[in-house]
Amino acid sequence: MSDISVRRPSRNRARLSVRIGNVGQRVVRGVYQRVFPAPHGKSLLFIFGCQRSGTSMLNRVLERDLRTHSYGEWGLAGPFRPRLMPYEQVRERIEDDPAWLVVVKPLVESQNARRLLDEFPSARAIWMYRGYEGVAQSDVARFGAENSLKKLRRIIERDGTHWSSEDVDDETRDLVRDLCLAGMTGYAAAALFWYVRNRLYFSQGLDRDPRVLLTKYEALVTAPEEHLERIYRLVGMSPPKHTVAASVHTKSLRKGDGVGIEAPIAAVCGALEKKLDRVLSKGDARLFGGGADADLPSERAK
Repeated sequence: MSDISVRRPSRNRARLSVRIGNVGQRVVRGVYQRVFPAPHGKSLLFIFGCQRSGTSMLNRVLERDLRTHSYGEWGLAGPFRPRLMPYEQVRERIEDDPAWLVVVKPLVESQNARRLLDEFPSARAIWMYRGYEGVAQSDVARFGAENSLKKLRRIIERDGTHWSSEDVDDETRDLVRDLCLAGMTGYAAAALFWYVRNRLYFSQGLDRDPRVLLTKYEALVTAPEEHLERIYRLVGMSPPKHTVAASVHTKSLRKGDGVGIEAPIAAVCGALEKKLDRVLSKGDARLFGGGADADLPSERAK
């Protein structure tokens, strides 16, 4: 009993300290952006992909840059949360924002990635993906075994009221119907939903779109400075002088190993992951006109 009474205040103080730190950072960021306005106009970056793929981690890392303001998944949500508010309202909020780099992470709009990029012509985007086993493990741990099963049912039933079933092509829907078997595990369902969401990267032609940078969670956490430099290059900015990657860690790597996903689902997910990996391996040449060893900006922002 005494141990519990001693530890609880300590945890509360730690949480309070984090909240105070976040508020302090927002204040400092706001002052900085008004005192030092963007010299060449602001940049806009969307983050798309499947949930539990490391997008929140990337979001937090980018927001450590005082020049950045990130809206996360809820910051620009409309009345039908978590759906994005009407585009004109999004545009007004972005135009009024003093940040050099505005980051928006509307994961539930990933099926509308091309529409959003066309609506905001100067915007760039990250499509973030993670190994399907890691996503499956994380999804079940965070949301429970029924979460992805419900979304798969919506896809099969062509539920037009939910984001998860929007713009799913007939080929993908038929595959989900064939593989969504009675008694399938929550891990298998989460892996199959991972397939549906990452298939959108190809069905929208984003693999051929120079505005979109494909990024893999496992690669980012293993070499954060290298991959963040490419992200800044994508949006036309130099990385900050101070590191923003100090909080990036590799503790979640290989957490999904051995979660026990049925072989037919593992096969289609594995094939798609390899296809994404192939695009990733030649991504720098497509976006920056050079190979993986192409020169990167050496000047760092003050």
